[in-house]
Amino acid sequence: MKKGQFVTSIVLFFLTAACCVFANLVLGDSYRSMQHDSAAGIALIVIIPVTLILYAVQLVTGAISLGLSISCCSSESRAIKVASIILAVAVVVLAVVSIAIFVWFVNSANSGSSAVIPLFAA
Repeated sequence: MKKGQFVTSIVLFFLTAACCVFANLVLGDSYRSMQHDSAAGIALIVIIPVTLILYAVQLVTGAISLGLSISCCSSESRAIKVASIILAVAVVVLAVVSIAIFVWFVNSANSGSSAVIPLFAA
């Protein structure tokens, strides 16, 4: 039974990671384009809700993956225990990264600053 939970937590982790990466890249790219073209700021009317939906999906799948990973920590297999701990930490790190980038976006959008987060500096 633990193997099935572990596989499910891995699948949900990849979905969480995909939502995290896509939402953060879309948000960063829209912020960069907003700084160069004021008309592109209108696109934020569509991009912000899409990003919030992706963050919500990340939250739900991450919470389920975290719960399944934590429940797999009581497995008899040492490999599953170690992998589930690593997976749980990775889910928490993805959540912290998404929260930090979203807070940065809100703060810099409200302040009118043109500072670029190093992740999006390319």
